[in-house]
Order: sequence, then structure tokens, then C-alpha cells
Amino acid sequence: MHALLRLFFVLSVLTPLAARAATHAPAGDAPAAWEVYTILQQSCAECHGGHLARPKGKLGYILDLPRLIDEAYVLPGDPDKSDLYTSMATDDPDLRMPPEDAEVPFPTPEQIALVHRWIASGASLPEIGAGVDELFADDAVDATAPAPANTGAQSSGTTQRLGRLHVLFVHFPLALLLCAGGAELLRLRWRDSPGLGGFVRGAVWIGALGAIAATGTGWLHAEAETFGGLADRHRWLGVACSCLALLAVVSERRTAKPGSGRKLFRIVLGALVAIVILTGHTGGALTHGQDFLGWF
Repeated sequence: MHALLRLFFVLSVLTPLAARAATHAPAGDAPAAWEVYTILQQSCAECHGGHLARPKGKLGYILDLPRLIDEAYVLPGDPDKSDLYTSMATDDPDLRMPPEDAEVPFPTPEQIALVHRWIASGASLPEIGAGVDELFADDAVDATAPAPANTGAQSSGTTQRLGRLHVLFVHFPLALLLCAGGAELLRLRWRDSPGLGGFVRGAVWIGALGAIAATGTGWLHAEAETFGGLADRHRWLGVACSCLALLAVVSERRTAKPGSGRKLFRIVLGALVAIVILTGHTGGALTHGQDFLGWF
């Protein structure tokens, strides 16, 4: 009887200690930090990435894993008290991240379980030459580390600098093409105005050239930086905008021929204005978050 009591006492003391050690010690099959990084890049970076000027909830470092630990969003060894995990695993639609209306893939049950295992196993980070903080910082690229899947191609500094010219090029064609649409509306009232006709022609031509430059640099920007799923929609809208702008140039030239009407040109220009507005809105959502206007 006494032997059984002693055995029970030893088990009652050692079992919690063993469980605690197993929780905090890195497991043999613990997920790699890169796997967690990839999940966060796919499902969270669109609203909380380091590329955003105004990230949601003032959390703009979702891909900086060491900082998530430093700021207590991840508590190594305790996933059930880590906001990173609980916000994914909760059934409350008001607290769950990403929200239901986000245009990004929601983490699968397997991915959520992987995040749980990573935190439970100690949220370990690889020890690579440049240091963990530099490795996982949002704006850093470590040449000694394998690139995480689906995070965009890591490019040269020249490509990255050219891509960032997109911010300079994009506003000029947006304004010109929208003004061309407005001026063409005025021509419905003042058909014989040579000034309006010349302005529309110039705005469409220069706007088309600017749209091509903005699309090219924007494509490089998306390849060189890490963005969420909305970036793909934005850059393909940009391609559509450039194509319609070129079509508008061609159709506008045809109106200069005797007997040619402007109906086709106005249809193309109307579609171009609509695409320009959609492209500009998705660009604003990428920079400031999807609810930056509060209208959509």
C-alpha cells in the first residue's frame, strides 16, 4: 500500500514536469520557422505587412518573427496564450484573423495546427550567419538563407530601386486619363471646341505612355517586394489599364479621319476610366489597408 502511495506521489510530481519540459523543448518534428513565415505571408501580410504605411491594428511586422516574440504576440511554449495562434483558431468571427471579408486564403486547419506546434515547441528560429533578427525582418533579405516559398522573387538592388519608381510614375497617368474622360464628357456639350479636342488627344497619348511606365515599374515592384494576394489583382488591373490606354490612342487617331465618329473611342475611354479607378483603389488598399476609404 505504501509502495503504491509513493508511486502515485512520484508520478503526480514528475508528470507535470515532464509535460512542461516536452512543451518547451524543441520537438524533433517541430515545424520550421520558414513554414510559419509562409503561412503569415499568404494570409496576414496583406493587412499587417511591413510595406504598409498604415497597417491594421498598428501591427505592421507580421513577418518579423523575432519581433512577434519580443512584443508577446508569440509566447514560446504557450500557444493558447499567444495572440498569433488564438486569433487564427478562435471561432468568434469578430476576433478571427484574417477576417471573413479579407481577400486572402484563410489558414487551413493543418496550417493552424502547424503554427500551434511551432509555438508549443518553443517557437525556435534558425541560427544563420547574419542573425535571426535580420533574417526575418520584413524588409531584409539574407543571401545565406533559403528563400521561403511564395514570398516573391528576391531581386537585385537595381530591380528593387526601379520597382520603387512605380510610386513616382503612377499618379501622373491616373490624373491624365481621368481628366481625358472628363474632357470628353464636356465635348458632348461643346462638340466644336478645338481646345477640348486637343487636350483629350494629348492627355490620352501622354497618359498611355505613363500607364505603360507605371505598369512596368509596378510589376518589378511586386516581384521585388513581399505583398499579399491583392497585389496580383492590382498589377493585372494595371496591365489592363495599359492595354486599354493603347487602344484608346488607336481609336482616337481613327477619329481624325473624315467621316469617322467618336463612338468607339468614347466606349474605350469609358472602360479605361473605370479600370483606372479600380486600379487606383486596389493600389490604395495595398498601401493603406482595404478599408482606407471606409466606403467599400
